[in-house]
Amino acid sequence: MPVSRALNSRSTLLLVQGPPGSGKSIALRQHARKLLNECLSASDEHVKFTRRRPLAIYVNLRRFDPKVISAATLESYIKAEANSYNAAELAEYLRSSDFQADITNGKIVFVLDGFDEIPEIVGSTTIDSVVDPYVRAIESFIGGSQSSCIVASREYKGPRVPGWRSVQLIGLSHSQQLAYLRRRGVSPQLISELKPLLTDQRMDLAKELRFPLALALLYRHMHKSPELPSRVGVLYESYISESISSTLRDDGSGEQLRETLERMAFNLTMSREPGLAVDPATFVASAAVHSHDTSHPLAWPNLLSAALRSRMLFEVRNATGNELLRFGHRRVQEYFATQYVLKHPSSVDIHELATSPQWRETAVTLFQVGEEDQVNALDREIASGLAEEEERLTSTFGDFEWTGHSVHLLELATAALGSGRIVPSRELQTSVDRLTRTAWQCGTLGDKKFALDCLPVESENMQLDDIESAFSGNSGWLRSAALRECGSIRPLPGELESLIRRLIVTLLLHGRGRRDVDAIDAGLVGLDEGEDWIRLRKAVFRLPRLVIAICLTMALLAAVDSGEPFAYHTLRAVLIFYFAMPIAFFWMFVASTPISFRSEPSALRRFLSRVFSRYGMAYMDDADSSEACLYILSFIFVSVYAFNAVMITIDIIRGEYRDILVLALGGVLYTYAWAWGLACVHGFRFSWPILYSILRYATAPWSFVWMSVRTLTEIGARFLIVTFIRSFVTGAFYLTLFYGTFYVLRTYAGWIGQEIASWLSISLTLVLPVLLCAALVREFLSRRRVKKLFEQSRFNDVQGFLVGLARLRDSVEVSDYLRLWRTQKTAIVKRFDRRVIRCLSMLAAGVDDDTAFELAMGNAPQSVALAFSNGLLSREIIRSWGNETLDELGKLDELARAR
Repeated sequence: MPVSRALNSRSTLLLVQGPPGSGKSIALRQHARKLLNECLSASDEHVKFTRRRPLAIYVNLRRFDPKVISAATLESYIKAEANSYNAAELAEYLRSSDFQADITNGKIVFVLDGFDEIPEIVGSTTIDSVVDPYVRAIESFIGGSQSSCIVASREYKGPRVPGWRSVQLIGLSHSQQLAYLRRRGVSPQLISELKPLLTDQRMDLAKELRFPLALALLYRHMHKSPELPSRVGVLYESYISESISSTLRDDGSGEQLRETLERMAFNLTMSREPGLAVDPATFVASAAVHSHDTSHPLAWPNLLSAALRSRMLFEVRNATGNELLRFGHRRVQEYFATQYVLKHPSSVDIHELATSPQWRETAVTLFQVGEEDQVNALDREIASGLAEEEERLTSTFGDFEWTGHSVHLLELATAALGSGRIVPSRELQTSVDRLTRTAWQCGTLGDKKFALDCLPVESENMQLDDIESAFSGNSGWLRSAALRECGSIRPLPGELESLIRRLIVTLLLHGRGRRDVDAIDAGLVGLDEGEDWIRLRKAVFRLPRLVIAICLTMALLAAVDSGEPFAYHTLRAVLIFYFAMPIAFFWMFVASTPISFRSEPSALRRFLSRVFSRYGMAYMDDADSSEACLYILSFIFVSVYAFNAVMITIDIIRGEYRDILVLALGGVLYTYAWAWGLACVHGFRFSWPILYSILRYATAPWSFVWMSVRTLTEIGARFLIVTFIRSFVTGAFYLTLFYGTFYVLRTYAGWIGQEIASWLSISLTLVLPVLLCAALVREFLSRRRVKKLFEQSRFNDVQGFLVGLARLRDSVEVSDYLRLWRTQKTAIVKRFDRRVIRCLSMLAAGVDDDTAFELAMGNAPQSVALAFSNGLLSREIIRSWGNETLDELGKLDELARAR
């Protein structure tokens, strides 16, 4: 989804996240400017303050440093920042009741940039305890009004609020990158030379160049130098050198300014005082330390003036009106601080660099721009820390839990090494493999999810094992996470491509694709040849509509050909045999393995499984249950073609050539109605490179028919004959029973029998709509029951949470209940004893394993043990929970894990 469309969604609270340089601030400023222009264009000279479009108020939070964090202090800060030039008319509006009325009536959009640059958050080492008060202040400020608020932040040290709508900036596509370069006037020849940098994900630059900042730096670099950059550090170095050299003479003063800026950035990172801006005295101190003995050394006022002219520094004012200095972009500040650490290795101990959250961004940048020996030293330190964590983490089911230290080290390694330029050392990969393998064997769903987040620093074999485990499991949450992490594997192995295709079909089957299409596309676009995967996803998701259109066409032609298109018996037969059955068979085939992944069976699937098991076909339970569909298809096709051949022969003998064309055309349409959608799904599974060509689309059903008939001939004559006789006898019995009953009633029971037969026929025709209506009513009552139970919770604590959970028996209701707690009572869930959620996850995962269940009960906290002893919870209740419930428990576990 384009960023502009996501920002126009009018969600009450919208969180925009992205890595450094991804264009968050640019997107927010452009959106605010667009809203202001629309507001001006919609205004009228006679109705000055009447607005049809909301008013945008853009504020950067980097100077928000209140003594008391509250909605009132946030409102005061927004008013001060919005009117930084003290315009009289604007000041009057902000003080008036009209401003409060506009907030209440939804006529204002607050655009809050730089959440992660709030001074207290920048210097924090315990993230959630510092971030949450600011989140509550924003919610209290917006709460109860119809206005909306857009918040931008990096993911690290950003808010974790499931109740907010979240937008993740995934970068520019390859076509968007090329369009940007063309707009800047880059020649086609130079663009062709740059393509390897943009597309080869194994190079350092490819991942960074998906974002606007690095792409703009690449343009500046190529404008001055014809040499292609080898890594992202070259772009920053080129930009800084050009900016400084254009301001100062080549007499040593440029190096003096550079070292001053490096020292200043280092002091900002090392400082225990919060914030990204400093007073000029800090710049003076940095300049004094690094003054050079040259013939024309610069005094600090001239040096400061040069820093401002080069746009390395900017002057800002804090809330009290004092002048401060800040870097033009936080990414530039991090680059300067890293350069200082590289030049002065003794300034920060390598152990502190790897383990302290204060130096996390510096460590990440060091991996990207440092020399090989410096990178290797930090790599060894992380590997050593993870090896110590291996000894602390237990490998017993129910006892495993990620520690805060291991989480920090793994997140640092993933952020630094995920670009692919630096390959993790064997020691680091071995430690990561052991930890993630233990998490998969002994951890909860939340532990496995974090193991998937570490995929970029695992060995290749472990990556494939983890992705296959996630895709083939029953957790949709893990599948989505694994799809997102597949972008770190370049190029994709053929086996992994097949798994991703099956996942796309599975998402279509479960209906999640329509709801989560943006999240799916975000994962697919990050893959190798991501735009092709997007086209594949769109083609798969259009299949059901195309199949329905083909079946409707076939049903319409069959009804017209019958001569009595509006007769009841004609409509019934046509809708059943030419519409309902082909569509049902399409969904049956899509739901079979290995076309899609196994999941929790619905009532319909359980019924179909019992029906197919009567014929020796373990439908949807066998490792290759799509073969069962092929058996049935081959019977249908052979029967239809044989019947048509017999009828055509009879017509030729009679000389009735008109019916020959009808029979031939009917056979073709019948084939397309039954086999076209199945052929496309089967083609996605086996990866047709030429799938998008019209010719392959048109001939796909005939290839599929030939494959199904060939499958029928390969299963053996004896099996074929026995299965055919069994199916024929069973089908004949039920048809005889069904039609015989109607024949007896109509023929021998008089007018009463005819009435009964008519009512039975009408009832059977209406049974499907009635069942659908009943299902809709049950769904409505279920959602209403869950919401009512959630709202009536008397206690916002673990006990109230467990009491409500124990009253629900349906797995869908349990999942909805957990989702409400996660999204609407986020702050309360974060205060929960995390052991309660982890224990529930382990009990649900091991409910069918006596040993695992007893281990989980042995480690149960007092509140869970008390719920079992009081009869609130039982093994039977937990057994009724489905896979979606496990996913929600895993998300709760992740939310409750303190950062």
